[in-house]
Amino acid sequence: MPNRNSMTPSTNLDIKHPAFAQRLCQAMDSAGIKAADLNRAIGISHEMVRRYRMGAAKPRNIEALAQVLRVDPAWLALGKGNNDRQACSASDDKPVLTPLLMARIAALSAEKHAQLTVMLDGLLRGLELDLTQSQ
Repeated sequence: MPNRNSMTPSTNLDIKHPAFAQRLCQAMDSAGIKAADLNRAIGISHEMVRRYRMGAAKPRNIEALAQVLRVDPAWLALGKGNNDRQACSASDDKPVLTPLLMARIAALSAEKHAQLTVMLDGLLRGLELDLTQSQ
């Protein structure tokens, strides 16, 4: 009879990608993104995020992960390129939708997306009225 403890996935992780794991943790810390935020944003399980952070696995879609973390995909995947978060953000002073927020919006059902669109449209109309009245 096999030992149950030896069959648990968390005890025998084969660490294949330690440098990637280090860059991922650095990017998550820099962005202030927790594992729960990351798994919701890119639609993967908490266990996969844990495996990425441990270096036991490396995602196939580095671009999505890099977009959420706002880092260069080449830097995240290979350690090459630019890891400066400022270089990956908007160049002007206007606020931008963060990749995490965009990913959460993209994950909404069609019905919830339609409701959000109506709410944002009303909000923007209200802001436009406020701006024209204050000028």
